[in-house]
Amino acid sequence: MEASNIVMLPLGHVGVNFMVLNLFRRMRSRRNLTLLVLGSLLPDIIDKPLGLLMFHGFGNGRLIAHTLMFNLAILAIVLAFKRDLVIVPTASLLHLIEDRMWREPKILFYPFMGDFPKKPVVPWYVRIERIVQAYHDPTILLSDLLGAILLIVFVGCIAKQQKEFKDKRSAPK
Repeated sequence: MEASNIVMLPLGHVGVNFMVLNLFRRMRSRRNLTLLVLGSLLPDIIDKPLGLLMFHGFGNGRLIAHTLMFNLAILAIVLAFKRDLVIVPTASLLHLIEDRMWREPKILFYPFMGDFPKKPVVPWYVRIERIVQAYHDPTILLSDLLGAILLIVFVGCIAKQQKEFKDKRSAPK
């Protein structure tokens, strides 16, 4: 199996989306970072369990949340009711680009091009092998490293905020 079967791994989605979205909006607040992580992983958070549990025969972790229709619907709902959450659908749409979903138009444009394609179910050890092979691709490696660094910074920011909050509460009045 080729490493190209896996286009991007979770930390890569977070890292690349952070880099792209930070060009347009500061991602320094804890809330924005949380929304960015949620949106970056939203298609996989929904579709991976759905593919495994409900549609086992699909052998595919790209279903409803990897469609343009789903992502545009989420964007429309957010723009209509809660604009300050726009980071979530934006990061989710970027996820589709990072996964190169134009290579799978039946999924991207579902339901307009027919049903979801069925792919063979592969054993867990083959999936692990594909992940290991994916790290031979420098873009996947670099995007995951960027995501890992962001995660470390994010956890550091949260720890710093909690320490500052604790220090304020314990300071003499």
